[in-house]
Amino acid sequence: PGAVKRVEEALDELRESDITPEELDELRDLIAGKVVKDDQSGFGMANVEKRLEMLYGSGYGMTVESEYNTGTKVTVRVPKV
Repeated sequence: PGAVKRVEEALDELRESDITPEELDELRDLIAGKVVKDDQSGFGMANVEKRLEMLYGSGYGMTVESEYNTGTKVTVRVPKV
């Protein structure tokens, strides 16, 4: 299981198991709202991304990075309060 790490006040990271490069591209497209899947997977992440951008602007939201056989990192960026 992944672990959440508070990097600074406004940046959280979740490190999780590996995903393939193809799955990473698909996940990024889902988050960006570029595609919609019939089974609604990824819908929650896309919803969170849209809400963060609406609340805080385009400089905030989620990013996903992954290196196969090393790990995947989801970063959520929000302004310091």
